[in-house]
Amino acid sequence: MSYIAVDAVVAMGGYKTTCEILSVGKPAVVVPRIKPSREQCIRAENLANLGILAAIQNDLTLDILLRSLLQQLQTPQISQPKINLNGCPKLTNTSLPY
Repeated sequence: MSYIAVDAVVAMGGYKTTCEILSVGKPAVVVPRIKPSREQCIRAENLANLGILAAIQNDLTLDILLRSLLQQLQTPQISQPKINLNGCPKLTNTSLPY
């Protein structure tokens, strides 16, 4: 999916989607799923704590979603903390003892 032409992104917060959001630097509201595991919640909470995106984890309503989205659109984009998105090359250069 291409996010280049959008003003903001609303997504669930899976690993690949989150990496795509991070790579294009668009304002985002993430509504993570909570079952069967909390990995999306943990990821969204950590990124929200860094100020990179907004996360809605409880009591989702249309009003809350709209307010979060408008707030993201109105907030000036600050430079994001450097997040290394090149994990695969780093992993292939790492030797693991057997």
